[in-house]
Amino acid sequence: LLDEEDLTRSTAVSQQKIKRFWRRFKDDDIRKSWASNNGGRKWAGDYLAWRESLRQRALVDMYKATKEVAFLDELVKRAKVVFSLRDDVRGKRDKVRGKVMKAWGRYPDVGTSHRTGTWVCEMVQNGMITYPIADFVRIAHHSPALRARYGDKIARFRNKLVQTVDAFDDDWDSMGNEGFYRFPKGYGKIYPFFEGRVLHYNRPLALGRTMMMLEQAGITDHRRHKFRKRVRMMARFFLRDTWKGKGGSRVWNFSRFNPSVENVSHGGIIAGFIALAKKRDYTTVGRSDLEGFVETFLRITRHRDRIAATVDGKYGGYDQKDSNQACGRWLDLAAHRRDLVKRCSWVLDHGFDTQQVGFAKSLRYR
Repeated sequence: LLDEEDLTRSTAVSQQKIKRFWRRFKDDDIRKSWASNNGGRKWAGDYLAWRESLRQRALVDMYKATKEVAFLDELVKRAKVVFSLRDDVRGKRDKVRGKVMKAWGRYPDVGTSHRTGTWVCEMVQNGMITYPIADFVRIAHHSPALRARYGDKIARFRNKLVQTVDAFDDDWDSMGNEGFYRFPKGYGKIYPFFEGRVLHYNRPLALGRTMMMLEQAGITDHRRHKFRKRVRMMARFFLRDTWKGKGGSRVWNFSRFNPSVENVSHGGIIAGFIALAKKRDYTTVGRSDLEGFVETFLRITRHRDRIAATVDGKYGGYDQKDSNQACGRWLDLAAHRRDLVKRCSWVLDHGFDTQQVGFAKSLRYR
């Protein structure tokens, strides 16, 4: 059930690199940052997803690279704060669904300059927030030493994570041997055109990564079957909509109703889903699928100092700094080809790795 790296102690990571990680670790006040504004726009769930979850992802990967429990201790400390900000704890009502969700909400951005006043729980944020915590639960569940160290926190975290995944059940749509999540009823309050349509690909696949972690974390047989089936169905749905690009790369759009080619930031979430699904022996993700994503990564990183903007390897339309920051998020593909870690070396060394996701993965997959 666990990767070999989860069971063995690594001795190859120098103390110098470990100290470098802690020196650059941004120990934000989570509550304060969560409640703050970003250019006049409320952060909330976006801060927890696009900042804090990446920081926690780096902590998990540093543990896998070093087996030093200090990284998990820090994650547990931070996860407790994150759970305290969940909507059901705060009694915050999802205005789209008309109920309090056991999930994290946000004020959606409309365009690039402002956000709506409609609080709603969205899937990509919740998938990102829950994924590193679910990976911690999976690792700790199978380790006697970690079970002794963290005690009932493991089960409490697991139960809360399952609650969040289940909170989106009403949005699920089975379509034969495929399936995907849809925008909830009432989403027309934010974007009338979106209501009832299947979500952008990165959103459910972000939550799919959490499902794969929980599947191996001591959940009930019923939920294990449910999560595994949904991951398979989502993989079929998504992969059918991809096509071959240059050099055998895999290309796709934002969604079935948005013909714009996916950006590399969202693409990193999907690449992580594909890498995990292949590693966990989901037969719906084949060797050729994985190889196509590897070729996509090679294409978007063909210029070491400028990561492409979109998954077809093109530039323009996005801030170059944001594209460079995304490089490290693709590195779970290196679980299948270790030499891929070198593709991000330049951007990581030049500061495009604020939460140190790329640095931690480069040590893990060295």
